[in-house]
Amino acid sequence: MNNKEIIKIKPSEICNIGRVPVKFIRTHPFIETVQQIVNDWDIKYKDTSIYDYYKYERFNPKSLSDFYNIDNTLLSSVSSNNIF
Repeated sequence: MNNKEIIKIKPSEICNIGRVPVKFIRTHPFIETVQQIVNDWDIKYKDTSIYDYYKYERFNPKSLSDFYNIDNTLLSSVSSNNIF
């Protein structure tokens, strides 16, 4: 992609990071990936932070409590693989 192209993003196409299944950490892999793309439009997906984060199981919650990163006894007893 050419850096000089105009990219239009509709508000409905913006991802709400608060709803994405990523444990909140100081350096968010989505934010890092966006910065990587801004710095290198031709970056390969395997070289991005988000790929690294999921590929190497840095996000591997055992319960819904882990998934949402909250301390809750009820959610701690529910596997993160449940769909609701």
